Amino acid sequence: MMNTGVSSNFNNGSSLKSSSAGTAGDDGASNTSTENLLNSNTALDNLRNGSTTAQTLLGEDNHPTTLNELTNREYSASNDELADLQSDAGSLNATTMELGASGGFVAQTLQSVLKAIRGEQGESTPVIPANAQAVSVNGNDYQIGAMPPPDINHDNGFLQNPADASDPVPISTRPPTGSERAYYLKEVALAKGGNIVSAIPGAGIFTSKADLDEAIDAYSHFLTGGGETYDVDYGNYLTDDVNGRTTNDSIVQDIQAAGDQLFANEVADGAIKLDDIAVGERIVFTVSGDAIAVGGGAPDNPNSQRFPYPESENWQKAIGAHQVYTRSEVTVTRLENGTLLASAAIEVNFEDRYNFNPGQQDIATGAPDSERGVLEQTGLAQQFDQVGQAQLETQWIIGSPDEAYVAPSNGSSR
Repeated sequence: MMNTGVSSNFNNGSSLKSSSAGTAGDDGASNTSTENLLNSNTALDNLRNGSTTAQTLLGEDNHPTTLNELTNREYSASNDELADLQSDAGSLNATTMELGASGGFVAQTLQSVLKAIRGEQGESTPVIPANAQAVSVNGNDYQIGAMPPPDINHDNGFLQNPADASDPVPISTRPPTGSERAYYLKEVALAKGGNIVSAIPGAGIFTSKADLDEAIDAYSHFLTGGGETYDVDYGNYLTDDVNGRTTNDSIVQDIQAAGDQLFANEVADGAIKLDDIAVGERIVFTVSGDAIAVGGGAPDNPNSQRFPYPESENWQKAIGAHQVYTRSEVTVTRLENGTLLASAAIEVNFEDRYNFNPGQQDIATGAPDSERGVLEQTGLAQQFDQVGQAQLETQWIIGSPDEAYVAPSNGSSR
């Protein structure tokens, strides 16, 4: 066992601002609301539930039961436990950011505790609390804090209520005819074949399943998946498709711009004192973004070019137009030459609903969606939600978000 020998301490000397009323200021004062939260076990339970290792280190027997007790403890942890906590730290931070009115303050306190448990010597890394002040980058809003996922509305294709295009409840299906059932069985067989003409809507002639791998898998799930949510390797789309790579680059550019602006706002508000950031010191904050339409924007919308419709037939059929939103952890570090280096670990979240739509047609062949829409109407096949994630990383110098940072080959700071 390795003794960290470090006590966690919220009042770490950094000048940080809490976004909500009822948080402790620089003088250590707190109001009744925050004090009650610190002396309750709600936040601590949140921490325990987020990590198996935390459950061990912060267990019920002879361990603290409130945050006030927790902040004055020292802990021991094995290398494996430290590694486990390191991997859990991001998700724990996201969880504690959602605690409500005093969530920003509590999240910052818990992060200090986590730093101490992980054995990081010296003052804990300051964590900027959630802040409702948003910045707009290319028409998309971003703000500090781990926000809940945005509300994304999906249509119901051929089961959409004809009297209300916004109705989220699909209309009832009807019994299939004999010929419709025979057509369904044929489609199932073709999809299983994988390399047969018409294996998926408007597939055309192709020589191997690999040409339309994701498309055929998605169509097969439409036919036989029972409407269950389907996982998509969105990182594969971002690297495999030409327009996916454009989307990848646009996401990174927007996070750099948003992170830079949000950090500058904290400096302007006095929440961060640039002169107080020593060489090697890090400041961490989470950046949450609203949903972005990929491939579904109006032609005159600049984002239509920055987040275009999939280019390849495979990804057109597999995901088509869809939505993404990001959650990023940004770390700002003072380099030896005095500049501030920002590093962002970006989590890209993908959402879509797979179905067919009245009046639309396949891009590659012109086959009308109504050919497969009948499978929805009869309940033989079921629409389904698609989800996926991709992990991206980027670096830039604070004040120069338009350029990615490349470390010098000799290892020195520039």
